[in-house]
Amino acid sequence: MITESECMEYVLKVCPGYASDWQKHLEGWEGEEVELFIHTASFAQYAVKYIESDDEQELKMIANAIEYLHGEGDDGVRQAIEMGFLETLIGHCNHNPKKHPVRRFTQFFKGSCLDISRAMSESWEKSSDEGGI
Repeated sequence: MITESECMEYVLKVCPGYASDWQKHLEGWEGEEVELFIHTASFAQYAVKYIESDDEQELKMIANAIEYLHGEGDDGVRQAIEMGFLETLIGHCNHNPKKHPVRRFTQFFKGSCLDISRAMSESWEKSSDEGGI
């Protein structure tokens, strides 16, 4: 089981391209103690860049990491994936669905994250077919 203290270490291990964004994120907090959902929200912003550029390889790695963490994480990790990563990602994509179609990312989900993403997306009551999952 992945614990909260291991979560971002796992992310950096399986998505090494996130390392520079991670360092910038940490610098913004200047050593403050930060809740895990804030860190996973930062990782969602990283994913949005690859949704825009349609980099399937990076999106698959990110989706696999999120699915794994949600399935193998403790309660705190699962909550951070849902409240931090998924809510941030869905909200950002629904704000500009033509530029950031969420389906470009969620197509790589196979488990519970797909169901959660669909429910979140539906709750946003989008007006664009482009933005749906």
